[in-house]
Amino acid sequence: MKIFLSLHKLSFAFFLVFSIYAAGQVPSDWQDDSGITTFKESGQVHEGNFSCGILVNTGTQADCDLSNLVSIPVVAGENFKISFWYFTSQHVRLRAAFDWNDGNATYSDNYAGPTASGNWEEFVYEGFVPADVTSVNLRIRCYDVSGFVAPETQFVDLFSFESPLGNVLTVTNGDFESWPSSLPEPSNYPSNFEASALEQQISLTWTD
Repeated sequence: MKIFLSLHKLSFAFFLVFSIYAAGQVPSDWQDDSGITTFKESGQVHEGNFSCGILVNTGTQADCDLSNLVSIPVVAGENFKISFWYFTSQHVRLRAAFDWNDGNATYSDNYAGPTASGNWEEFVYEGFVPADVTSVNLRIRCYDVSGFVAPETQFVDLFSFESPLGNVLTVTNGDFESWPSSLPEPSNYPSNFEASALEQQISLTWTD
């Protein structure tokens, strides 16, 4: 009976680890933060085959950024417009952030959400490129509002950036259609494996 219970707990632990790994996938050319978990979403989508799901795991806002890793060329003084589609929970809102290549960051004056319509909504913000700036990296920050209980799930899709207005510049993987492929099954396995369970905890030991 003790062996069966240990194996039962062990299989549950593997299932849990696999589920967390499957959920914790980061879209290509984007970087998540310590307070969020991103995942590939095929059900709740604004356009195309996929959107980016975001689990907000903390109320610490500085740990809740989703950042695009590919710089966009801009011209100082020109106007710009950013837009994206979002579907938030009732207790989270989103804000656009701009990491300029001069080392400074600015934020949109307005927020996206919490979603009120029960459907996808569009976020739009316009501004001007700061002086002495030649490129920008886009970022989105998640903010908790009253009633927030972690984790809460958000969805974003179809980022667009124009500068000057009417001149559409590429946001690399802004439609979230590109995701890293799953890792292949390993070609070798541990030569020895042991697991011991103590109430809610499991100790795993293996020889590689």
